[in-house]
Amino acid sequence: MRSLLLICLALSFLSACGSSDAPPDAPSERAGPAESSTESAATDATDTGVAGEYAVTGTNADGSTYRGTLSVAERGGAYAFEWEAGRTYSGLGVQQGDVVAVGFGAAGCGAAAYRMTSGGLDGVWAMPSVDAPGTERATRTAGTAGEAPGTYTTAGANADGTAYTGALEVDARGSAYALAWNGADGTAAGIGLVEGDVLGSSYGPDGCGVALYRVQPDGGLVGTWTDASGAGPGTERAVRA
Repeated sequence: MRSLLLICLALSFLSACGSSDAPPDAPSERAGPAESSTESAATDATDTGVAGEYAVTGTNADGSTYRGTLSVAERGGAYAFEWEAGRTYSGLGVQQGDVVAVGFGAAGCGAAAYRMTSGGLDGVWAMPSVDAPGTERATRTAGTAGEAPGTYTTAGANADGTAYTGALEVDARGSAYALAWNGADGTAAGIGLVEGDVLGSSYGPDGCGVALYRVQPDGGLVGTWTDASGAGPGTERAVRA
């Protein structure tokens, strides 16, 4: 992800890639990173299935519960998420079939959503500073077919159509997965979860968590999430308001 790696490196020089506070004790508050901002990408979008207003209920990794609201807006083929659950949380999401992966937490967090196949991973990704999602094919060179952990070579296209190549390492981390990309322009990392045959991951600076939702027949969202540490996961249900 050539363009994305440059973005992450620039953010690190500006000290925008730091970790966030520890989870709070209040049961009505969602645990995880403190308030963050997500820049808007282009205003045009290609999918209208997820945008809207939601009421959310969830459970933190420690078993405490929370309530709040979620607003989802289309942003250039991706989605801008904003939760109000004791504090404000922002994120950027991409959709793979009926599964949506959202990177949230530190400023500059993006997301990737891969469909796991016998030969590797087929995915889409987005970052706040690019105009539209990019695509990536990760071909497995080591690991078990149909499972997330492994070593991959990557080939993809940035939002502007330019091509890139690189490598991806996916390792199990408890119930989550640690992802590390390596390309000609640098490295980046993320934390991932699996829903069905989809691996969803945050992407970008340190401190990014991931939420992974399946879109329900009634238009709601049901999923799991974890912060950058990979603890948990927590669970969340979002019902259209």
